[in-house]
Amino acid sequence: MAALQDYSAAGIFTHDPFLSQEVVRRRVGEKGWLVVESNDCEVREDMCASEYWAFLSRYKIGVGGAIIKPITSDVFLVGALHGDYRPSDASIATVADEMGGVLDCAASRLMSVAIGALDQGNEISTVDALNGLVDRYRLSERDSAIVSLVKSGLLNKQIAHELSIPDYTVENHLRRIYRKLGVHNRSALLSLMFSRA
Repeated sequence: MAALQDYSAAGIFTHDPFLSQEVVRRRVGEKGWLVVESNDCEVREDMCASEYWAFLSRYKIGVGGAIIKPITSDVFLVGALHGDYRPSDASIATVADEMGGVLDCAASRLMSVAIGALDQGNEISTVDALNGLVDRYRLSERDSAIVSLVKSGLLNKQIAHELSIPDYTVENHLRRIYRKLGVHNRSALLSLMFSRA
């Protein structure tokens, strides 16, 4: 607990090499996130990160790497593999799908909460934004229902249950929706809605 307080209070996060401009500006993979190993050259050679590495050493915290999920061009959600980690343990790449999935869920939920807050005090609600997307991109009634449920923060499995359709059908609809809207994941979809609200 003391480590977490020190990390925040001392501003160690401002020296985190996984959050450097060089790292977060890299090209995101097809799944919508970036996997960065702790032995990455830019991470290890970041001259501004000495306080970060000293902090980890002081608290005997190992680091395996990070998964970085862009929310907008300036906002990133980061999940890191920390703890009693040793280089001989599994790499971050071995847990990337699981961690990326968690970040996708968290990003979707954060965007849903932000959109809900926007709806409460905004003349142009996200319902209007959703209707605008439906009209502009010619989304079908089913696509519109799926986008609305994504906006509510539901996961694919929950959407499938709500609409009484198989999971893979939801995934197919989402892929088609992403293609129509020119986005690559649900966070970008929500961000597009948020920008239109």
